[in-house]
Amino acid sequence: MNRSLCLLALVALLGITMPVYGTLVPDKRPWFCHGLDCPKYKVVETTDAYEVREYKEAVWATTTVETYNYAMASSIGFKRLFDYIGGSNKDEVKIPMTAPVLADVEPSQGPFCKQTFTISFFVPFHFHDAPPSPNNPDITITCTPAFTAYVSESGGFKLDDYSLGKMASALGDALDADGHEYEDDHYYVAGYDPPFRFKDRHTEIWFKAKTDDDSVISGAIAEE
Repeated sequence: MNRSLCLLALVALLGITMPVYGTLVPDKRPWFCHGLDCPKYKVVETTDAYEVREYKEAVWATTTVETYNYAMASSIGFKRLFDYIGGSNKDEVKIPMTAPVLADVEPSQGPFCKQTFTISFFVPFHFHDAPPSPNNPDITITCTPAFTAYVSESGGFKLDDYSLGKMASALGDALDADGHEYEDDHYYVAGYDPPFRFKDRHTEIWFKAKTDDDSVISGAIAEE
């Protein structure tokens, strides 16, 4: 019987030896992943305003940042995680870049209040069964169970807090109009492009369906 992806990752991180009964083979990647490994999903509904996607379970490297805006949080979180994939891990291995860079955004209570951002890199499929343990204690390897997301898409460079909030509000309005229940106290920003890509840019806003587990960070499976 195949072990679940999350169990395999947990066993590997705890140093327990057990047989591996197969590897996860990625499906055809969406164009906006640009050939990089990215989470598997199935589109179950498409409207003019959003897609409904069913995401499969996945493994992420995750760090939490408390600061005043998305730009600062993404910069701090990206640096931590980029060091991890660059070799700052127990195995001292370089891990390929993936997509998206995912930010879980909890809106602030006011303009002078800090926000909590959870920044995550998707762990490549090759490392899903045994993700290297981070050297940085601020990074956690997490496993998300399968979940449903409502996703809106955008291009361009407008990734400031106002623009992202406006995109999230528009998606929320569309979901409310269609009677969907979703977690409205936070949303995700999925960025697929490096700063030097000037065309065919792709950014997404995700709301999770309310019946699913809470957030990426709720799936923590190991912490050294």
